[in-house]
Amino acid sequence: MTAKEKYKKLFGSIETLATPISWTNGISAMMEHFAWGTSYILGISKTKLIKLVIEMCDSEEFKHLTTDNKIHKINAKLKAILESSEETEKYTPYKSGYCSAREALRRSLYFSEDYLNIEFNIFLSLCSDRYINQLYKQFIPLNESGTWSTHGNGGLFQYSTNIEKMQMDNLAYNASQNILVANELKLGGEKNKDQILKYCYLYRELNNKNFIQKDTQYLLLFISDKEENFNLEEEILKEIDYAKKQSKLAYLLDKDILDIANNLNINSISWNKLVEFNEKYLTQDDICQVESKLITGFNSTLQEKAFMQKQ
Repeated sequence: MTAKEKYKKLFGSIETLATPISWTNGISAMMEHFAWGTSYILGISKTKLIKLVIEMCDSEEFKHLTTDNKIHKINAKLKAILESSEETEKYTPYKSGYCSAREALRRSLYFSEDYLNIEFNIFLSLCSDRYINQLYKQFIPLNESGTWSTHGNGGLFQYSTNIEKMQMDNLAYNASQNILVANELKLGGEKNKDQILKYCYLYRELNNKNFIQKDTQYLLLFISDKEENFNLEEEILKEIDYAKKQSKLAYLLDKDILDIANNLNINSISWNKLVEFNEKYLTQDDICQVESKLITGFNSTLQEKAFMQKQ
């Protein structure tokens, strides 16, 4: 049984992006994220931790010790590393390395883009259709009809679509309005050198596999520390030039992908502007208490991020 078959048997799958996904999938995606990426918990990968322990055991200091004494001494050394890893200030820069649970949480909560991706996935999955319509109406013509289904990256999306050549952050799809929005989240980082073409590849694959309807409108929205005024033609030419130099990216030069790129709606909003939008949205009279708490909480976690303290 393949990994894909095992996953589907255990956790199910989807056949279209219109399938409603429970917000609880965001919790399981977070569990999946930490289970596969143990460096987010340990500070280093399991492989590096094992190597560290083996190197200790091979040293002159350990060679003649009994197994019990080795275990005792290793525990003492690892405990010392944990204690030295801890910072007492929220935003103190850090170097990767074996760390305590508190330090791992600090690094994720205030510095990690992957952690923010999961927070955003859960947030958007709980937001009302009204909120999502008003958010995206800033960038693409929308009415108030239809239901939005949102999808974060993870096993459910990957094994259902069988798209392996790129990692997306978040997708929002409205089948009634025939609109797909790809949300690419950044914490101070810049657009990847092949990112537009890869999102066009994603659109093609979703279209070919009938996960979205034909002729679906497509918006690629970058959410980052600053707004970008993309010159689409220039960006595509740069990405084509980059892809030509990377043999593994040759698939991005297919004509149908370039056609999608040349007709792409690409836009940008800063996290600060998103916070402002949320605050304005909450001034409407008929916002329910649950959504108000949801949006207020998301604004709060955004404003706690390390990069927001530098602005």
